[in-house]
Amino acid sequence: MLAKQSETDFVGYSIPHPSEHLFQMRLQTTKKSTVTQALNKSLQLMCDMCDVLEDTLNKAEKCAIESRLKQTTNDNDVRMEVQD
Repeated sequence: MLAKQSETDFVGYSIPHPSEHLFQMRLQTTKKSTVTQALNKSLQLMCDMCDVLEDTLNKAEKCAIESRLKQTTNDNDVRMEVQD
């Protein structure tokens, strides 16, 4: 997200050592934006994308549960007909 912004001239990162919980990032922006503004904008865009993804997954889950309930109900009806 950060690299795709028009305000970003350069962004890169490195991980000095895999056993350390540390990374180094370099961000260079145009004069239209500060580094903090560009970073905050990217983080907000990522949060918005996560919200959309969560909503989509919740709708898909609800649809799958409803479909499974219908299938179970139909299976029970068939079993009842066969047993009688």
